[in-house]
Amino acid sequence: MDAETRGFIESLIDSILENEIVKNVKWVQEDVPISSLEEMALGYAIGYLRALAIYTLILRIQPLSRLTKNREERLDHEVWEIIKRRLPEISEKINKELNR
Repeated sequence: MDAETRGFIESLIDSILENEIVKNVKWVQEDVPISSLEEMALGYAIGYLRALAIYTLILRIQPLSRLTKNREERLDHEVWEIIKRRLPEISEKINKELNR
């Protein structure tokens, strides 16, 4: 992944972390019994960030025929690495929201 694309994905994560994550999933507990709102919010955040990053990468790689299976797997791995590196920050943000 080139530095420009990595920077763009990092800025997407920053933007998402500025919004309320818990608010986006709190409605679920009204209809479905969940054991941990924190874990629900963390799962939501990870899934949302990954999907947004992958979608962004797909849009930036034109034509898509240039995306080999090996390259696709490598990009997916890089996205996971970015999210894993930022995981403590994401978790801290969720905890702050829950403790308001």
